[in-house]
Amino acid sequence: MPKAKNLRIMLDYAHNEIIDLNDTEYSSLKNLLHSMECVVFSNDENRISQEILQNVDVLIIGCPVESYFVSQEIGVIVDWVSSGGNLLVMSDVGVLQKTNLNDLMKHFGLYFENTTLRSKKSPETNSIVMITDIVEHSITKNVKKVMVGGCSTIRTVKAKGSMDVCLSGEDTWVEVYDEINNKWLKNSDEFVPIVSISIFGQGRIAAFGDVDMFGSNPLFGLDSLDNKQLLKNLLIWFHTPVRSGATIDWLLTQFSQIRDDILELGDKFDNIVTTARILENRLSQVEERQEILQIELNKAVHDEKLKETSGVSTHSELEESTNSESQLERNSEKSVEK
Repeated sequence: MPKAKNLRIMLDYAHNEIIDLNDTEYSSLKNLLHSMECVVFSNDENRISQEILQNVDVLIIGCPVESYFVSQEIGVIVDWVSSGGNLLVMSDVGVLQKTNLNDLMKHFGLYFENTTLRSKKSPETNSIVMITDIVEHSITKNVKKVMVGGCSTIRTVKAKGSMDVCLSGEDTWVEVYDEINNKWLKNSDEFVPIVSISIFGQGRIAAFGDVDMFGSNPLFGLDSLDNKQLLKNLLIWFHTPVRSGATIDWLLTQFSQIRDDILELGDKFDNIVTTARILENRLSQVEERQEILQIELNKAVHDEKLKETSGVSTHSELEESTNSESQLERNSEKSVEK
């Protein structure tokens, strides 16, 4: 069994993770790691740094609750995986409302969704689901069925090199959390991933939508169906160096993604230029209209002034005419008197 012998595994406890090997709930996990002769230790309080990860082969982030990773930690973990580190991350139902785990996972093309997987067969215990849609891979060797209890689904971005290995089946349905209305809504999606993996540089990542699979509950824990076999295979996969061909494939995928991003940026730039030209034309039209309106306004003001000036002149001439007539009358009267 010890094909993962001396694999140095660090469990992070500094972000209030659910998985704690000191808890009897995870005694089966603790026993499995020791039976495979792994070297197990923990990070209890410190932020994750280059120094902490220096002698670590596998980092386990076992479902953090009400705790957030700072950007420096995320950058350190991403660089560490790219250089050959292995990352195992678990989520659970509702936890995404209280952590920024996806700020880390998005770098690897993996996203934990705010969902709950439900079984159509067991209305009373419909969060306990048997998964039978297993994709062929080295980590699913001799794995036919796994059991989950209260599981979230995973969204993968294939362009990042990720792969789904365990998916829900026809006898399941998905509840999606509506954050706006604060309630769960039924979704008819089928065959959605609950376990996904990814290669990133020289390292590997595995994402599990259920943390209870690693516990000791006989219904859906590590000893249920092929749950333990899946984890054994995963640790052996972690212990095997990434093939240079896989790394090259990853690099080509990254280059392809960068090219697509550049093309997309080019399209966006062209759209911006086109929009700017349209706005420029519209602005010119507005300016022309303003000039026409200003000319018409100036003409109207000028005409109004002419009218006012004409009115004053007419009034003055009338007064002068009246005064002249009055003067003539007075002169006539004087002549008569003489």
